[in-house]
Amino acid sequence: MRPEQKELVEATHTPSGQTLEAKIRCRNRVICVVITYCGIGEGRVLPSRDKRSHGRIAVSGKGRDDHGPDPVTVALEAAKVLVYKEKGPTKCFVCLGDESLPAEQRLQSFSTSTDLSKHFKRRHLKYVGEAELFTCRLCLICLDGKMHVQRHAIEIYGTVS
Repeated sequence: MRPEQKELVEATHTPSGQTLEAKIRCRNRVICVVITYCGIGEGRVLPSRDKRSHGRIAVSGKGRDDHGPDPVTVALEAAKVLVYKEKGPTKCFVCLGDESLPAEQRLQSFSTSTDLSKHFKRRHLKYVGEAELFTCRLCLICLDGKMHVQRHAIEIYGTVS
């Protein structure tokens, strides 16, 4: 059995405890393990208000060399490296790590870091509870609650919330 499967089995079969806080912690751990194992995040997808293509990378299959690397993969990897180095980032680290999103949404660039902060608060931080576990898919770590996510966003990625 793979380590991820072992962790999933262990998390789902561990007794939850007697107190409400222990049961909530156990539930949140199971959710975090399932998210890590399945690659599916919680929360609903909000419709985008801005339909312009400003700041977005167009992804097309035309003119692609089948022997070379996939341009989408190259663009995603380059964005992952840049998101760590930028002081005023314009790409969302949560969207970038979400493999269920289309490449265009994962690579979306915001005009300013302020626009990115607004996006981060509205699309991601709003749905993280005070004691809820959150998985950073770029760092592959679990974060404990909203404040921990905010601290991780500012310290690692430079995203202010």
